[in-house]
Amino acid sequence: MMDFLLQHAVEPERIQVALATFYREREALEQEPWTGQQAYHTDPLTGDFALRITVYRSATVEPELAVYLARKLHTKVIISDESLYPFSWLLIDETGEQHAIYEDVGDEEPGHFTVDSRHRYLLTPRK
Repeated sequence: MMDFLLQHAVEPERIQVALATFYREREALEQEPWTGQQAYHTDPLTGDFALRITVYRSATVEPELAVYLARKLHTKVIISDESLYPFSWLLIDETGEQHAIYEDVGDEEPGHFTVDSRHRYLLTPRK
């Protein structure tokens, strides 16, 4: 299972197409059943990121899929950095570049994600 936090809300159809395309290209599948609760689901977030996508597949492709989603969906994506510290993450921008970031845990509410003030500059569009 993998979680991806998306900075911007994305239409469900675009998410479904992006996931199906990624796995079809990677696994040379003819067709992939990317429907509803079977392969993934989404949850709305508040704060700096609008949406969580949970994908029910092996996490071995998580960094590669995160870069793919950031590029295809034109939004920044956050994934786990796999460290023991629960508030450090990896932010992948629309170009695929990765940045270590920290979560601001001051107002910890379920479904809320805020980037620490030291890394907020990474959320603004590049010029």
